[in-house]
Amino acid sequence: MLVAAGGVRGKPSGLALSVAQERTVCRTEVEYDEDPQRIPRVIKLLRCAARPHTQCGAAPCCGGAGGALRLACAQLTDAVLVSDRSNRTYTLHVPVGCACVRHTSSTAHEIN
Repeated sequence: MLVAAGGVRGKPSGLALSVAQERTVCRTEVEYDEDPQRIPRVIKLLRCAARPHTQCGAAPCCGGAGGALRLACAQLTDAVLVSDRSNRTYTLHVPVGCACVRHTSSTAHEIN
């Protein structure tokens, strides 16, 4: 459940992939990995575009936000369990999207 600013609870609304691709700050490209010997035969791959920042103008992921917060487009991946025709099961790590994320940073250590 999400809590809106006014305190109203509701479920997140879904977006069609084509709509999300038009609105996203980090551009995504869709590919299909097809293998007739695998179940599932086709897996949809959502990769960060070669230049994911081209649609974002002055958005924070493009460097438009100042301050210490550093953001960048990053590839999201997930594990998909698949099997082959001989019933061998294995895990594929596939790209599932591109998101604007904070850069990780380390804290300064005190020098003695």
